[in-house]
Amino acid sequence: MVGKICRSVILLVPLSFVICYLSFPALAGDMIWSGPTDRRVIALTFDDGPNNEGNTELLDILYKYGVKATFFVIGSEVEKNPDAVHMMYDYGHEVGCHTYYHTRLGDVSVDKMVEGIKRTDDLIESITGERPKFFRPPGGSTSSALTKALKEMGMKTVGWTINAEDFTEFTESFEIEENYQKVADELKENVLTKASPGAIVLLHNGSKQTILALPGIIEGLRNNGYGFVTMSELMNEEDL
Repeated sequence: MVGKICRSVILLVPLSFVICYLSFPALAGDMIWSGPTDRRVIALTFDDGPNNEGNTELLDILYKYGVKATFFVIGSEVEKNPDAVHMMYDYGHEVGCHTYYHTRLGDVSVDKMVEGIKRTDDLIESITGERPKFFRPPGGSTSSALTKALKEMGMKTVGWTINAEDFTEFTESFEIEENYQKVADELKENVLTKASPGAIVLLHNGSKQTILALPGIIEGLRNNGYGFVTMSELMNEEDL
């Protein structure tokens, strides 16, 4: 039996060989937690890319369903996989910043964090021709000083309404395909039961269970009357 996907703890479940790590976001002013709309639209967002593992498959699923999403990418990974970012942009998705090394505020100073954000923004702009408008801090960790610096850079900080809780790592012993599907089904239900107008959904790039769950998430939300938007579209309600 697969253990429940967990939040805010490190949990070891021997029977399922599942290790799960997730954290609550820090409470902070000026962070966007949902869109300013009562229309039935949702922004799917994907953190921690780009990477070769699952990236093309993920983009193909979004393309198949005609869904546009927002990808919050890590600068050091952008340098390794520029073609993946180019593909995201060519498919019509929005590309935002998720720091250069996926370092949380507190582990580095605000100045170092800003330096990494600017470096990542430069990389994204060199590939897409557009400078990112949105930043998502790892773990949601931010501060008034960082928020001020981002505003000066013309960027907005994005949190999430729904944490799909899809960042589950499996050991080498966890190789049974049906177990991945059980986790995928659980995270799909997690999203569908918490959906609300203007919600921002936190997912991860390259997660096998995310790829398995994504078609069901899209179909389920559409069946419930929801459409899909990028962060820029979500924050510009007149364009919806």
